[in-house]
Amino acid sequence: MGLLDFSPARLALRRRTTGIGMALRERLPESPSSQSPSSRPAILYIHGLGESAFCFEELMSSPRLSAWHQLAPDLLGYGKSSWTADPYVLEGHARALGRMLDELEVGPVVLVGHSMGGVIATHFARLLKRRTAAIVNVEGNISLADCHFSGQVAAMPLDEWLATGFAAFLEQLYSSAALPASSRDDAPEVLRAYGASVHLGDPRQMHCNSIDLVEASRRGNLARDLASLEIPKLYVYGAPRGTGDYSRSLLAAAGVPLLEISPAGHWCYLDQQEAFIDGMLELLGRLEASRDI
Repeated sequence: MGLLDFSPARLALRRRTTGIGMALRERLPESPSSQSPSSRPAILYIHGLGESAFCFEELMSSPRLSAWHQLAPDLLGYGKSSWTADPYVLEGHARALGRMLDELEVGPVVLVGHSMGGVIATHFARLLKRRTAAIVNVEGNISLADCHFSGQVAAMPLDEWLATGFAAFLEQLYSSAALPASSRDDAPEVLRAYGASVHLGDPRQMHCNSIDLVEASRRGNLARDLASLEIPKLYVYGAPRGTGDYSRSLLAAAGVPLLEISPAGHWCYLDQQEAFIDGMLELLGRLEASRDI
């Protein structure tokens, strides 16, 4: 199954809009388990800059994760979610996710955050400790070396980004998808799907969060922030085209457990889905053992 292929399980994902304006994809547990719904944490996926929860649909539809309650919202200002009067900063996204879980009456969650979503997940875990059971940070920003797209966007004044930069960025994505495989880092269908998500979102929101990511990465404390969380944690990266040596050295120095997915790039959970799920299930198994459930 590929990113643009649709299995019955994928087509059966529940889609709705929550009261705070977040478009949500949801998969309820399909098989009975020894864990009651209240004791087993749900999985909350958090997408990256410019992205939407479309990127998680293939992962959510895997039969290997069918016993878990899974939630994948479009963050406010992204995808099919509402655009807000003022863009949300990264901590604001984390708090909005907490409000969404309150509305849905969902208990503790395992956070799976990709790219910018990894930074938001760290904020969520710090701000909403009782709501967080574990965190899987997938290619999340750690240093300025990780600010590939966000650095391009943040370098432009907002007026320039709105007038010409946003359209040029989309054209760059589609042009990159058309290059020979040896000339680009990610698969063409991944780049095309990413471009489609970017096209749906509020350009102001993407610009705001690009500045957030550059500033947070420049401070150099994202690896230590992740390490300080007193919950099971895992940083997953793609090799050889994902998070670079410097950011991985910061994570290792901070004591964050690392999982390499190879061969893979920034969207490693799409490049090597089964290997990624192996890592997720190992962490989920440790979590259940530690909770004695």
